[in-house]
Amino acid sequence: MSNHDNLGPADEIDALRDAAREAGFADLISPESVGVQLDSADAILARAKATEESDPVPIHRRRRTRLTLLAAGAVAATTALVLGIVPMLPDSKATASTPPVLGFEFAAAAEIATAPGKPARDELERLSTVAAGAPSPAGSGTTQKVVTDNWFASIESGEDSVSTVLIPRIVETYLRPDGSFRTVERTGKPLSPDGRGLPKQGTWDDDPKSADETLPEGTSDPDFATELPLDPNGLVSGILKGSGCRATSVDTARTNCLFRQVNALYSQYVVTPKLASAIWAMMADQPGVRLLGAVDDRAGRSGIGFSLIPGDEPHTRFVLIVSPATGQLLGSENILIKPDQSSDVKPPAITSFTAILDSRYTTE
Repeated sequence: MSNHDNLGPADEIDALRDAAREAGFADLISPESVGVQLDSADAILARAKATEESDPVPIHRRRRTRLTLLAAGAVAATTALVLGIVPMLPDSKATASTPPVLGFEFAAAAEIATAPGKPARDELERLSTVAAGAPSPAGSGTTQKVVTDNWFASIESGEDSVSTVLIPRIVETYLRPDGSFRTVERTGKPLSPDGRGLPKQGTWDDDPKSADETLPEGTSDPDFATELPLDPNGLVSGILKGSGCRATSVDTARTNCLFRQVNALYSQYVVTPKLASAIWAMMADQPGVRLLGAVDDRAGRSGIGFSLIPGDEPHTRFVLIVSPATGQLLGSENILIKPDQSSDVKPPAITSFTAILDSRYTTE
């Protein structure tokens, strides 16, 4: 038995740091110096076990596409920096190339970090009514097809610098009745100077694929969205059940979970008008949601913006953009509004966005 067999999580981290120092790595950053409290290994395993047992929105547990792995890679790189394992020279800087921030009716782009917005309840209730009267989802067949254009932050370390770049991906997903799940990825094109210019429906079909993967029968639950309760309280429970969110109190941390899960839901499932109506009725009751007002989204479509600055992530403003004509979600934006010590990006800055370009039933 080695001397390390009985080490606890904290001892293992110290041993890892010692090994890094012996190998010549700089020990410039510690969790304590940046105000980070790391979970213990036991806590991480317990949370993972709870997520596995409770069967959340399947996108989190079962769907492991390249896009998901990209996000996981960014988290892993950030963790390495916090632990002081990756060498950083004293004059090294993090830089980023980010799309322009969109301007909203009640929050200009330059003021997105501080603009308070307006109360959101009335507009959310109006959109709930609009969604309830909207036409049925497009297409025919039993396969749920969703196309999204996504930009996600990725951290890249070089010899003397660390850079944060946004990677564009057009992702087509096909969720079949047997639970099999196909993902097709294509590299997105540059945005226009105003941060818009996403492709129109179908124009991406001839672009070369960077990935085409099919996960087997039973990978996802094709009925998850259609089986969600439609009353606000039941919908909250249904969406949060097993989502991995630890927030259970009625506060902005829980609203943060709901924002993320609604975006995940729309990114994998065809959302019916009844469910869309229930979602906005549910959101009308959540604390922290603010109305940003009218906006033209990344694809040039008319939308209504709603935002949240959660207490558990005060450096980020999360935005959902909803169609005023159909009550369906058009996309989401994550905006850095306070300085981040791992980057010299000056807020406000986009760290990721997702635009839902197509959602329909198909025979494919």
